[in-house]
Amino acid sequence: MSDRRYADFSPEERAELFHENYGNGLDGARTFEHILLAAGDYLSKLTTKVAADAAMTALVNIWLNADVEYRSEWRAYVSDKWSEFFSDTDRGAAMHDLLAYAEYGIVLHNSSDKKELAAHIVSLIEKIDAFWQWTPIKQWHLEELDEIGPLLTWAKGRWALDNGEPIEPAALAYLGNVSERSIRNLMSKKEKGLRSENGKVLASDALEWLSPRPDYWDSVWQRQELSDLYPVQHAEEEAYVFVPVSRDGSIFHPGLCGKHGYRVGPKEQERDFATFEEALAALQSLSKPYWRRQNANCAWVLISGVRWERLSESDLQKFADDPERRLQSAL
Repeated sequence: MSDRRYADFSPEERAELFHENYGNGLDGARTFEHILLAAGDYLSKLTTKVAADAAMTALVNIWLNADVEYRSEWRAYVSDKWSEFFSDTDRGAAMHDLLAYAEYGIVLHNSSDKKELAAHIVSLIEKIDAFWQWTPIKQWHLEELDEIGPLLTWAKGRWALDNGEPIEPAALAYLGNVSERSIRNLMSKKEKGLRSENGKVLASDALEWLSPRPDYWDSVWQRQELSDLYPVQHAEEEAYVFVPVSRDGSIFHPGLCGKHGYRVGPKEQERDFATFEEALAALQSLSKPYWRRQNANCAWVLISGVRWERLSESDLQKFADDPERRLQSAL
């Protein structure tokens, strides 16, 4: 990085720097990995290790579109692939975007409307805060591995200053790139120190201390124009589901409704469901998915799935419209 003050970097430059450097500092993906491993440990205490490994294998295969064949391998998969699948999860994408705000003072969004951007920031903070509160960090002894809590502290601190509210000392330390002890030392000074209110630093004092620092990234989201970098964003994102895929690349889709509905399950244990959603839920509960589809002679044949694929609703409709359509990646 050049000798320029951080405050002199444009929102576009900050967005590029964020993507170039992501993963070098705080990274919620690392905590995400440990949470999944700890969840498996908890299940093994609740049930048995065999049952817990089977459950976690099914989870990563269905949820993360993994291809773990043996239940003893799910831990290796999570440890090896965490940086890849993290961004594909809803909470992972939110943590990624929240870090851009916390660290660089930008919002990875194409809108230039301040109210819309502010609402988006609040949404990100609330979503990750809820996830963090739900996770038994202390009970699972993940405190030293937790990078989500510090991310929230950083983001909430910036949001507090953006709204003229007092800031936590730890958050101010992140923004000023100093230790929390340095901030608390400044708070203890009677003259030329940082005034506090209920243990937090007054926003006016915090900004006065931060502004002259060359390594302070001030908030610029209120005046950003990032539509060229983020041209495609929609108020309502398309829903995705995991569906089973057979060896020949055919999938379970909404176009497979027969006279009695959707028929799924192994031979002699098949069940009919009125809706695609109900049938898909039943398939996801099976150790191996089976379903009926018509062949070229219009006969309803039983086929089995060999893996799962994450597809959008519009992609599913393409298969429903074209019964001969196949997923090439499965061939």
